[in-house]
Amino acid sequence: MIGDGAVALGGIALLVMPHVETPALNLALLVLGSSVPSVIYVLSPAIVSEFTPVSQRGAMLTIITAVATSAGLLAPYVMGRIIESGTTPSEGFHRGFLICGVISLIGGLAGMAFLRPEAEAARFAAADAAAAVTRNRLINAELAL
Repeated sequence: MIGDGAVALGGIALLVMPHVETPALNLALLVLGSSVPSVIYVLSPAIVSEFTPVSQRGAMLTIITAVATSAGLLAPYVMGRIIESGTTPSEGFHRGFLICGVISLIGGLAGMAFLRPEAEAARFAAADAAAAVTRNRLINAELAL
């Protein structure tokens, strides 16, 4: 919930930033909007490890790392294209930050709505317990033969 809130807060800051005329406040919103969401990079492995079954944990951590680091390749290109498509560089930057803000806000809200690590961990624990009972029954049936 902390990571999702940080991403949403950063999105809101980036959405507000282009509409602020005061340079100091504009800079503060830019710093807030681009730094606070990076909390998710630290928290996402812990979140994924919390509700991913042990057998799939390594694959999931690799996948989230691959997706997160692909932004380093894509972001400069995409932002550059957005800036170049603006009538002025300033207008292009504002549009790029608005798009980034919308994506961050939607991602943060989606995380708040759908990520429930405690519920997922309980569901996997129940499934593991049911599998252990089934396994014990099979072992006992084989021993009885």
